[in-house]
Amino acid sequence: MGTELSHNEGQKTVIAVATAKSGKEAELFTQLTMVAEGSWDEAGVVKYLVHRDSEVPGRFFMVEVYESEDAFQQHLASDHVRSLLEKLPDLLETDLAVNQGHIVPTSDNAKATF
Repeated sequence: MGTELSHNEGQKTVIAVATAKSGKEAELFTQLTMVAEGSWDEAGVVKYLVHRDSEVPGRFFMVEVYESEDAFQQHLASDHVRSLLEKLPDLLETDLAVNQGHIVPTSDNAKATF
């Protein structure tokens, strides 16, 4: 593969899924937005996006990309994440689902990388 892909080496991707309790959708969205805004200021955060599920009301998923595992661990230790984690039991219908991985270079195409 070309050298264009080397900038992704070591990056960590996280996809988290949160489903709100009935009546808690707006509050969950507000909390997720606050975490996103705090995360954008973190040095090791490459991307932090909040999505609203188009098929399941009250379900959101976050797509997060970090420069490294260390950057992800620093994110987890941040005040805004710790605050959210304390509030989630009152907001979520089910446990937060967190999927973690690393980008697998499949092409030199710019759309195959961040």
